[in-house]
Amino acid sequence: MCGGISSEGLDSIESWFQNTNMLKRIEKDVLEYQNRVQETARTLQQKERLEEKLEELNAETGK
Repeated sequence: MCGGISSEGLDSIESWFQNTNMLKRIEKDVLEYQNRVQETARTLQQKERLEEKLEELNAETGK
């Protein structure tokens, strides 16, 4: 198949989801990734707020 999944590849993928230990590990990895993405977003928002506050303070002091 051109650019598709062969029947062997599909069987392999299906076998992953029949293996409960592997499925639990994949779920854990996905949850950890989602948590990292959320933490990164929170950190970036905090950084932006701090930069805005710094700009305000600099403007007040005439810098």
